[in-house]
Amino acid sequence: MQASAANHAVAVPGRPRRPQAISAIAVFAAGLLPACDDAERPEKMVVREVVRELLVGEGDWTVTRERTDSSARVDILTPSISWRVDGGDLPALVLPPPSAVELVVDETLGPVVLRVSAGIDRAAWETKGIPDVGFRVSKNGKVVFDERVPVPRDDKGKKNAWRHVGGDGGLFVSGGDRILLETLAPPSAPAIDAGYGRMWLERHTGRPRAEATAERPNIVVVVMDTQRRDRISALGHARETTPNVDRLAARGISFERAYATSSWTWPSTASILTGLLPQRHGVLDYSSCTLPNALQTLPEALQQAGYTTAGFSGNPLISADKNFGQGFETFRASRRFEKSEEFVGEALEWMQSNSRSRFFLYLQLVEPHMEYLPSDAARAAIVGERPADFPPETGDAIERYGARLFEGEGRTEDGWATDHVVPADHQRYIDELYDASVRTGDEWVGRVLETLASLDLLDTTVVVFTSDHGEELFDHGFFEHGHSLHAELVGVPLVLAGPRVLQGKRVKTPVSNRHLAATLARIGGATMHGIDDPLDLCGLVEERPVFLSTRHGWWDGWVDQPIRGVVVDGFVLHHAPEAGAWNASEPTPGGESRLYRLDDDPSELVDRAAENEELVRALVRAIEERFEREAEQRVSMAIPAGAATEAMLRDVGYLGQDEDDDD
Repeated sequence: MQASAANHAVAVPGRPRRPQAISAIAVFAAGLLPACDDAERPEKMVVREVVRELLVGEGDWTVTRERTDSSARVDILTPSISWRVDGGDLPALVLPPPSAVELVVDETLGPVVLRVSAGIDRAAWETKGIPDVGFRVSKNGKVVFDERVPVPRDDKGKKNAWRHVGGDGGLFVSGGDRILLETLAPPSAPAIDAGYGRMWLERHTGRPRAEATAERPNIVVVVMDTQRRDRISALGHARETTPNVDRLAARGISFERAYATSSWTWPSTASILTGLLPQRHGVLDYSSCTLPNALQTLPEALQQAGYTTAGFSGNPLISADKNFGQGFETFRASRRFEKSEEFVGEALEWMQSNSRSRFFLYLQLVEPHMEYLPSDAARAAIVGERPADFPPETGDAIERYGARLFEGEGRTEDGWATDHVVPADHQRYIDELYDASVRTGDEWVGRVLETLASLDLLDTTVVVFTSDHGEELFDHGFFEHGHSLHAELVGVPLVLAGPRVLQGKRVKTPVSNRHLAATLARIGGATMHGIDDPLDLCGLVEERPVFLSTRHGWWDGWVDQPIRGVVVDGFVLHHAPEAGAWNASEPTPGGESRLYRLDDDPSELVDRAAENEELVRALVRAIEERFEREAEQRVSMAIPAGAATEAMLRDVGYLGQDEDDDD
């Protein structure tokens, strides 16, 4: 029989506590490579290009043996949810043992590397009397991988990790090779989910490393996770929160009305790296959360132009498991939130080790993200007295307050009155903690700039500062992010400085920071494929509609709602196509909309939809037509969150903890 790829969505009950997103197929990316001295670093780098996905569509494989009570299928396998074990979610060919499939490598591909990993899903430990499972891989009749794996009984130890066929380097194969993948157990054993994850073919080519020049500079991108645009002091904030970003803006271009594509991390970061709207790249929500191999990312494009690439992320959502590491020769992420003090030193060491190469460095820092943990200096400069009755743990307070607000406790006949739920002095204290965390993040930006200066690289390095989204601090009656498209959530800073960038320029035209990909590729002498609407942020910026979206919106008590938006001609429209009015039992036909006029209402407080019905209808049509067109060009199937991702999301607070959840 031929394989068919299943699309299994994950239902996540209840309100998302702190949304963040997911999409596509293909997982894994460049692993963490140690920094090395120039003398140890090879003259050439190995560029990996995925040339065939083996789990997409009809597949390149044929089932040669399967059980009568359980068939081969494409699904998610999760050997372990422990962040200490390489056992996270992977799309996989599930072969309940004993089963076998054969794949034939396309003759036209030539020498390539097969990436495939063997594993047993952790759900198997709930089945009694299961023997060890054998995994055997043969190439042209010769066994090249043979290992027996015990069925997991807990999440401790490395026995539940993925086994990588061919080791970390993969299995070298050639066009025409016949590969047999087997899972082995007595036919009488109960059926369990075991099989082979990842499964793609990639080509390795050598590229010479190049040196940076003013014409082809280094590129450093700092994405300050959860950074509001209006909390940048150079853009008018009353407190001095960002002295280092302010100095960067003074010698470059700053955008007064920059937007992210979404109000949470997964879709927005995928847009920064690909230059595409979420409806095109497919990283949309928990049911679709892996960055597709079929899309070109900015680091992939720059590698082709001779850039040595590295990415360091303190946000566990931006991980190799979700394929955000593609195109990075060095990639470092964690399964938990890490503040900059835990990993930026490593990134600066990498920069020093690679200072004689033309490099692209991507940093995703999380200082303004909950839980707010400002430095002593930032706290002393900004934070006032802690209220005597404020809970001992800031995170606990935020979780409790957030839950009550999302239940609608702050709603009144006249709108929202958050003081009914969160005392005014508690709101003041949380606001100050956020700003102090912004200042702490700025201190780390200063460390990056100081390192560039010490290496004499400022004149040959373009530095970018932006964010994936902002944070609501009770502006519209709520807290945290992901639940709406208001300016405090999608308005982000955007600053570029360095060679080939105009100095001291302020741009008032609304722009999306997804256009960074095409802009930085051009600066690096590369081309981004698949972007049909590139915009050069360093040139004459023309005004275009800026599209926004979230799949985890809250609209008048309607939870997990898709909300779509557009900024155009001085207006911003928010449209919830499946929502209804407060306490309504059915959605409103055609959905609900809100319209704000930004010139005289930048905080988006006065809904003008009722007095501009024709404009609302026109903007809703524009959104629907654009999103439909983008979705038609999506290149991959949706891969949902598995057990490891769901556990990580609960650990870091993005999903509520079920009362009967023992994990």
